[in-house]
Amino acid sequence: MKKEVTITTMVLSLIFPLETSDLLLLIRFYSLVTAVAMITGYPVIGMVCAAFGAYYIQDDDYHASSRNDGEILSNWLLLNSLSALVSLGSWLLMFLSTLQSNPHQAYRTYFFGYAIQKLWAIGLGYVLYQDLKLSLDLDRTKSISPPPAKPSTLAIGRPAAPTSRRELLLSRKSSLALVFYEIRIRVIKGQNLVPMDHAYKFFGKMTTSDPYVVLLLGPNHIGKTIYVPKTLDPVWPNRIFRTAVLPKSIEIYKHIECQIFDYDCSSSDDPMGTVYVPIPKEYNTKITKWYKVQKGKGEAYCEQATGELLVEIEVITE
Repeated sequence: MKKEVTITTMVLSLIFPLETSDLLLLIRFYSLVTAVAMITGYPVIGMVCAAFGAYYIQDDDYHASSRNDGEILSNWLLLNSLSALVSLGSWLLMFLSTLQSNPHQAYRTYFFGYAIQKLWAIGLGYVLYQDLKLSLDLDRTKSISPPPAKPSTLAIGRPAAPTSRRELLLSRKSSLALVFYEIRIRVIKGQNLVPMDHAYKFFGKMTTSDPYVVLLLGPNHIGKTIYVPKTLDPVWPNRIFRTAVLPKSIEIYKHIECQIFDYDCSSSDDPMGTVYVPIPKEYNTKITKWYKVQKGKGEAYCEQATGELLVEIEVITE
């Protein structure tokens, strides 16, 4: 088996950069053959190649030389196992279509198996393309030698300065390792919010509210505070709301919506305005700040919106 890996490494060195272990290179090869076999209509060959890939990942001898790639190998194991199952399922459906007497039903069964095979092959090819692109970026980054550091007596005994965020992400060596950030946000208190409730139950001047806050990131619901009765200056309990996001989501949405509503047990809750909390560009640092209540939009629109919210927000990347 070691001879097979060595030959494969030599053949594929022009396709995949040698930044990872020989085992990873072999698994990429089997995944590539699986994708080609499925896209050209040979699901049995794809199933055999994917099964070989999953088998080699389980081999203890090669795990011993690939301990630093354990997380990535687990992802490739999952991918190859799913590829084998999809290939087997596609072949079974296409085989069963030949046994059915009803031509319309046979065609539907065959088409379903055919579509699964092609779609999975396209998805597998896309993963391999992203993996190749990321590896090439890593190779290009390493080829650029950093400027020599100036000697300093203060630096003696200290660890080297950390690399850039991009280099740390590239060092994962695989597009299968997704990166998530965590946004932590806490609504602390409000002041001078708009009154939405009457002084008395059915009459009198509006002098108070029962405010609560709904937190949104784009269309995604993060959470909701409890309502604080009979006040325009609410103080909410110490509760931190958390949500995991891809870095791309932060670039798209840019802020957290804090929609304020007045709780009403007998009718629909009245909107009291919206606070837009920008997602900080400075990561791993808490930012606590007062934000002005704006009119908002949609179901949270309030023409008479007033006041401010004190909000704490932090983006965790570690």
